[in-house]
Amino acid sequence: MTAFELVVIVLSVVISLAFTHLLTGIAQMIRARKVKFSIIHAAWIGQMLFTCVDYWLSLWAVRDTEVWSLGYLAFWLAVATSVYLACWLVIPSTSDIRDGIDLQAYHRDNRRRYLGAYAFYYLLGGAINLTIPGMESAALLAFGLVAVLGAAWLWPDRRVQLAVIVVNCAAFTWYGMHYIAVL
Repeated sequence: MTAFELVVIVLSVVISLAFTHLLTGIAQMIRARKVKFSIIHAAWIGQMLFTCVDYWLSLWAVRDTEVWSLGYLAFWLAVATSVYLACWLVIPSTSDIRDGIDLQAYHRDNRRRYLGAYAFYYLLGGAINLTIPGMESAALLAFGLVAVLGAAWLWPDRRVQLAVIVVNCAAFTWYGMHYIAVL
């Protein structure tokens, strides 16, 4: 087993847990009797799902790394942890879902938690991208998206929330066309 294979297994466990939590939360909301839907909240869940897949695919960019220092592994683990936290925070608790949940109110009351964790992911992810040859523009995009997320964190206005989601989706589309397509 190579060092890369071992690292991918360790990091995939964290991202798999995040992905599983998202899917479980979605399934619970579908099954729940009383859920008031929110397009904004659903879009953030969708972003988190894509982020998990993107993280897995991003690992491929470092497949040729022969030596993984403990510090570099810890850095990648910190990024995975921030993804996990954002994914955990975007999904309401099981009891809240079971009792009936207004996802618009959930977003209004909890957006700062999960958007804060998501912004931290962008900061760390941007820093990681600076360590990968050819990913420097992806780092700039990540750092720019921190500011965009800051707007959604600061202002609860629906138009601001929708605009941030549109910008985030457009940025992910550009990112996917330039980086994921070349795998």
